[in-house]
Order: sequence, then structure tokens, then C-alpha cells
Amino acid sequence: MNISLWEQDTFDSADVIEVTHEIRVRLNEGRFNDEGERDYLRTILTALEQLNVEGRENSEDWEYGAAVLIRDSYFTEYAQELADDIGAIPDGVQWPMSHIDWESAAHELKIDYTPLEVCGVTFWTR
Repeated sequence: MNISLWEQDTFDSADVIEVTHEIRVRLNEGRFNDEGERDYLRTILTALEQLNVEGRENSEDWEYGAAVLIRDSYFTEYAQELADDIGAIPDGVQWPMSHIDWESAAHELKIDYTPLEVCGVTFWTR
């Protein structure tokens, strides 16, 4: 179980829901090594519960596990991959693609996304 979701570039709400549940089970069953680990799990659980609340408020797909969260520092690369995935970039075309200001394109794309924070890291979702 990777409880450090915020260390990834992307994850989805299904991951958040699953990890939240798994941590609750571990705490309820006393499955932790020591008080330090218990306190750490409680801290993570609190952060994930808050993320779940904010996610439900900001994404209609949250409960279905379909809301994708994109790390702020990865968002420019995400925008470029999204453009490629939706066919906005024809296969094999180098010019003018090599001259696009992807940071500016990503900034504009963020208009459709909502920032959520978990453990001091900002993620974007819709």
C-alpha cells in the first residue's frame, strides 16, 4: 500500500478512497509497529479525509474513482500529453510543436481545473 500518494505525479480519486479505507482498517485493527507509526498514519488519514471532502465538493467524478489529480509541478507535461492524447498534435509533426510555449498552454488549461492540497503539495483536478 502506497500511502504517500502526494509523492506521485498523478493518481486518481479511487486511490485516495482506497488508501483512506486501508489506513482506517490498519488503525482500527492496531496494525502498526509503534506509536510513531500510529501517529503518522493518523496524520495521513486526516490529510486524506480532508482531500476526500474537498474532492467530493469539486469533482462530480470523485465518488466514482474517476477524478484524476495532477501534481502542480507535473502539470505542464500533463498538458502536453493531453494535447497528444486528444489528437491536437498530429503524429510525426515537429514544427511548430517544438516552438509551443507549453507552460503558457498549461496555465490556460488550469482554468478548467481546481487546485487541491494534500500534505503541502498542490494537485489539480476537475
